[in-house]
Amino acid sequence: MDELSPCDVLVVGAGPAGSMAAARTASAGIPTLLIDAKRRIGAPPHCAEFVPTRIFAEFDISPRSIIQKIEYMETTILDKDAIRSHERKPSVQDCNDVDDLAVSLSTPASRTRTPSPGFMIDRVQFDRELAHRAAQKGATVLCDTKLVAVTGDHWVLRSGSRVRAVKPRYVVGADGAQSTVARFLRLPWQKFQIGVQVEVPLVQPCRHTMVFLHRSFVGGYGWVFPKGLGANVGVGIEPRPGAMPWAVLHAFVEYLRRQRIIRRGVLSTSRGLIPVSGPRPLLFLRNVLFCGDAAGLTHPVTGAGVSQALISGDFAGRSIAAAMADNGPDAGMAYDAEMKRHFGAVMKHALAKRHYMTTRWEQRDFEALCRESWIAYKGYKKRIVRHENQGEELHA
Repeated sequence: MDELSPCDVLVVGAGPAGSMAAARTASAGIPTLLIDAKRRIGAPPHCAEFVPTRIFAEFDISPRSIIQKIEYMETTILDKDAIRSHERKPSVQDCNDVDDLAVSLSTPASRTRTPSPGFMIDRVQFDRELAHRAAQKGATVLCDTKLVAVTGDHWVLRSGSRVRAVKPRYVVGADGAQSTVARFLRLPWQKFQIGVQVEVPLVQPCRHTMVFLHRSFVGGYGWVFPKGLGANVGVGIEPRPGAMPWAVLHAFVEYLRRQRIIRRGVLSTSRGLIPVSGPRPLLFLRNVLFCGDAAGLTHPVTGAGVSQALISGDFAGRSIAAAMADNGPDAGMAYDAEMKRHFGAVMKHALAKRHYMTTRWEQRDFEALCRESWIAYKGYKKRIVRHENQGEELHA
């Protein structure tokens, strides 16, 4: 086993969180190694590729990855009350055929529009430009490099047939929902949704995202996020017994074709896991700091995570740089405290809403449930208070 050149900071995962952290520590003059298991950083993307407008100015990110502007989000509740009150609502398990599920999706809809300024991006280019910036700041960036073991203070890496070890002072775990860093440290698994997605041609370009709520999207939703002449179309569902995410997606695609929203054809497919259990109790363990999806900072209701990844990666790098300077504070404690201050209340509320939503998914009035638990509606803002004997109540 070879010994790598000394590095004070090892960053595992070259997504937005990892590249931001590496850029921060490298710009402080700290020897930084940024590794990624993928052969090509950023590819394939595992997200719908929407980001809020503010992140480009806030983090001085190049706009070259922007595909188009988004103005608002349109939310459609597909169940409403078109199914007669004496009939049971359809579920994935009830549908033995894709056409049957597509028909069940075609019930009269309730729609609302919510301002949601942002951009659709080329996520591969976005991630690669952030990695390039980390390299320009002085970080060593290595793709196709995997973390394969942690032995004491040594972190063992494999690039092809070559196995090497480093002994960093700090490690940043930014390696996604199924974090290898967390696994080697024997931290508990997070709870996930299954996300499956296809890129398809649109009938006509549009400047808004579309969210669809239906019982078959158990604990999640369907989406259409436009990208010029095409769109990312996907569904996120809980991995319950009998769940068939690809079958549900195929039915959703057929529904969208019948509605003349998309054309026939598939340009790409992708799948991934979306953390929905909220932040880890501690975002650090000794000299290891967790960022982005690896930290559980994905929004438990919407699955959004790019903004949190950028913010957490940036502050992790700042915390490490401060700790390594003379008389600096402990990096892990400072980072954990700041992330809880920044995201704590939002995540706590979203987790409560997710629990409220998923435990009532089969209730008769599905539209009312959506209006109480989805972010586009005023009901989402109502607090949930748990009573020991009376269960949960909504409070304004």
